[in-house]
Amino acid sequence: MLPRRIGLVARTPHISFAQLVRVAAALNVQVMRDLRPIWNISGSVIALDNANSIEPGIWPIFIEDSIPDNALGIHLTDHHQPYARVAMGSTWSLITSHECLEMLVDPSANQVVSSTGIGISQNEIVDLPGAKFEYLLEVCDPSEHPENAYPIDDILVADFYTPNFFDPVRASGVRYSFTGKLTKPRHILPGGYISWFNPALGHMEQLRLFGAPRIVPVAGTPATAGRHTLRGFIDAQTTAPNQLSDVSATTPIVQKCAARNAWLTEASGVRAREFDGSSTLTAAASVAAATPAPGDVLPRPSSFAERTAEIAIAQWEKFGKQTYDLSGHTTHHGHKEGEDPWYRDVGLYWSEGVHDDTLNGRDDVPWSAAFISWVMRTAGAGPRFRYNAQHSAYIARAIRDLRQGQAQAGYWCYRLNEQRPEPGDIVCWARQHGIDYDHQNGGDYKGHCDIVIGVGSEIEIIGGNVGNSVTRRPLALTPNGTIQPATQGGETLFGLMKCRI
Repeated sequence: MLPRRIGLVARTPHISFAQLVRVAAALNVQVMRDLRPIWNISGSVIALDNANSIEPGIWPIFIEDSIPDNALGIHLTDHHQPYARVAMGSTWSLITSHECLEMLVDPSANQVVSSTGIGISQNEIVDLPGAKFEYLLEVCDPSEHPENAYPIDDILVADFYTPNFFDPVRASGVRYSFTGKLTKPRHILPGGYISWFNPALGHMEQLRLFGAPRIVPVAGTPATAGRHTLRGFIDAQTTAPNQLSDVSATTPIVQKCAARNAWLTEASGVRAREFDGSSTLTAAASVAAATPAPGDVLPRPSSFAERTAEIAIAQWEKFGKQTYDLSGHTTHHGHKEGEDPWYRDVGLYWSEGVHDDTLNGRDDVPWSAAFISWVMRTAGAGPRFRYNAQHSAYIARAIRDLRQGQAQAGYWCYRLNEQRPEPGDIVCWARQHGIDYDHQNGGDYKGHCDIVIGVGSEIEIIGGNVGNSVTRRPLALTPNGTIQPATQGGETLFGLMKCRI
């Protein structure tokens, strides 16, 4: 399955790019860890720093200060590409998660699923075994109330139903929503709703549980309402009692997130102090800590470079933080490529990084270049990087682009002594005799690459398929701040790909 890509875009000065990155990272976890195994959907979420530059292939979600009620939710462009508009508020991550999940499950915003009809009897929602409705596929609506949301770290995200939500009857041991709060097919929780086309009546209806259950007709059609899709049509005519983007701070789940945030803030500060005096600095602080030569100006890394480092760090943490020392010895073991569920993550690197859906972590095929390609795509390199299952293809291209002065190239490759490393750069190794910077064998050889994620008195790099995991390790620097040539595990350092995005 081809991966689906969501981009978060702030059309408000009240959201910093750092906040956007944090929410995008949490939604990435939700999509890859929670949604994908249940719905068999491959997708990723990134933060975009420019509302006026949306790369082809990315479906944006715009977070805005003010949106007319009839414009909230899903839209399609004239070329039928989905996007969403959500309102800014203290819990904007919740509504953003809601729209993100529904966009990934049904990008067309028109899909319906036939199942047993429902009605109301004695103020209770009941099945109508003699009726069959076409339900709009809106995975978050029946459990939309904020009390059914859940946190990823301290980021609030939406619950969603599973495909079993449309089963004909309830069965024991079956999961009907991710949190388990939906306990049977066609279950609607207080504050939630469900919409369907009733073929006997010839129009849309909606059951709302905004207090007592009530079925209301949804008048008109998408065309007459000025929306291109059924879901957009429903969004424009549904005003839920709870504004998901601005849930009260007294709500228990919001208080839980606030408490988690306070704990993480304190714990993170304590943990950071463990590294005082060490060689490792964070990606954001590393450039400022490096000592430039007299007259040199060391620029702050681009937002793309920061995203690249942050994404690599997140994958390293996900794989259990496997770490090597300067000599290449393991100081901390992480999860391995063939373990469940991490072998699926390797499969994601293959499918999204280089568009190969046939491989995963149990195929014994080197995946380090697929990992680099996946990080580049996820960070938003677009057409400025040459994605490939072989490192040598993009290393040789980056050397050639430098020599030819290709201004649009995302990376130029230099000799180790020519440039200082920064977060977002890529270090290049040869795994084959006779390969170095000047001898590239037409871009066809065994190699390896790692991403620079921190710079201090040493640099820290992260690579995939290092010790059958995602591994972090240091490299030594020369007195003038360039990378010290090294050979490690049969690999020889020879180049530095500088980020230009």
